[in-house]
Amino acid sequence: MSKVNKGGHIISGERIRTFEAIRDRAACIAVGLIETIGSGATVSVMLRNDFAFFELIEATGYAGCQLVPLNWHYTGDEARYIIEDSEARLLVVHADLFRRVSAAIPTGVQVLVLETPVEIRVAYGISDEDAAIPADLKSYEEWADQWTARSLPPGIPTIPTLYTSGTTGRPKGVRRLPSSAAQFELMMGLTARMFGMFEQTFGNGGDPVTTVIATPMYHGAPGAQARLAWLANAKIILQPRFDAEDFLRLVDLHRVTHQYLPPIMFVRLLALSPSIRSRYNLKSLTWIMHTSAPCSPSIKRAMIEWLGPIVHEYYASSETLPSAFITAAEWLERPGSVGRPPAGVTVRIYDETGAILPPGTVGEIYAGHPDMPDFEYKGDPLKRAGAERDGLITAGDIGYQDEEGYLYLSDRKSDMVISGGVNIYPAEIEAEIARIDEVADSAVFGIPNSEYGEALIAIVELKQGVTLDATQVHTALSQRLAKYKIPSVIEFRSDLPRDASGKLRKRILRDPYWIDSERKI
Repeated sequence: MSKVNKGGHIISGERIRTFEAIRDRAACIAVGLIETIGSGATVSVMLRNDFAFFELIEATGYAGCQLVPLNWHYTGDEARYIIEDSEARLLVVHADLFRRVSAAIPTGVQVLVLETPVEIRVAYGISDEDAAIPADLKSYEEWADQWTARSLPPGIPTIPTLYTSGTTGRPKGVRRLPSSAAQFELMMGLTARMFGMFEQTFGNGGDPVTTVIATPMYHGAPGAQARLAWLANAKIILQPRFDAEDFLRLVDLHRVTHQYLPPIMFVRLLALSPSIRSRYNLKSLTWIMHTSAPCSPSIKRAMIEWLGPIVHEYYASSETLPSAFITAAEWLERPGSVGRPPAGVTVRIYDETGAILPPGTVGEIYAGHPDMPDFEYKGDPLKRAGAERDGLITAGDIGYQDEEGYLYLSDRKSDMVISGGVNIYPAEIEAEIARIDEVADSAVFGIPNSEYGEALIAIVELKQGVTLDATQVHTALSQRLAKYKIPSVIEFRSDLPRDASGKLRKRILRDPYWIDSERKI
């Protein structure tokens, strides 16, 4: 790495922790990881944004371990699958979340529990009892205290394994293969440029960075925001739960300079009345980055009109990493584009036969950089092979490039739904609906939603002679799936359209909902 983190600090509620303190503690934790589970083993974390998340990012790098962040909305069954699939030997979890998943934790997995901090308790209405560490479990803090830092071989910073919901119904882990320090710096340097932090991380200094992490760090983009802010020796404020006006208060109070926000938060900020927005001084903001989900042109234009030409965008996926970037000024000239490939990145559009398509022609988007760390789908080499063409990788998005190389998204080859910046694959939900005895068939897909971008709808076909209502479907799914995966709309049809081969013609069901929408994905 090009810098040693001195001077940076993190604020969470009334608590403050310096980067130096986190780094020193991480060095001790790394020894504990090596002694407890061994270098190279996997650590799963089910944490809301907290100091321990940063400690474990650093410690796993020092120890040569792999970090697997778990979505803390998961049910026990969902968490158990990823813990097992990733072969995690240790789970670090907040106390209230442990109580939700405890019965499903696989045998043999060691568990360390953190007391849920007071600011998170208040934000989520968690009782003191649920926030406390169960008496029969090992405290993460007490466990960490017993280790003493020692000299370790210099390691390459590790890249967390992120699980994306699979098209066959089970999430797949995107694991970056071991890379050189040069590869890691190349990857982070490219991302730093998109977040407006290159000079502060890999350049000659730049102006100090202050940022609010307002979205869960188990996602790729806020995880990158946190890592870059760490490298930039930034002032980091953890907002326990996003609230639009409170976010503006934090920007004003701390003079925030650089910020990542997904489009759903644009919607919530713009929903504030002009009188509320005008109460706060936001002139310190110099760079706002968004990604994670398509953004309605009218929403993005409104953000630029409010805050100025500082709202930038990049296009990426867990598989392809950053593949295109567009400034606010460029976007105003080309509304709807997600940008051009940065230096070293290749983007091509292919048809179904593998032919490269000319500008203006819609096809499947492939992207890559020859010097970036490669990846694998954990336990699924065939899926990895199927995603590659000519050394480039696809995430299943459909689009085209114009004559100047600007990329536009128009559809998705897969059924993936992006709701509030979260990727959801309907196959997983359809598999759970199929477990309901009265159901003969179902189709789950995304429909337009003004706040979340997309909302889930389930269209259900029942077996002959049975009855079932939407509430019963919702109740059955709530026992098996995280809340954000449960369709907000449930409708019933006498039969679903399938072709002669039996393939569900989902587009026939989906298209009518999108006819009058400003965007098509």
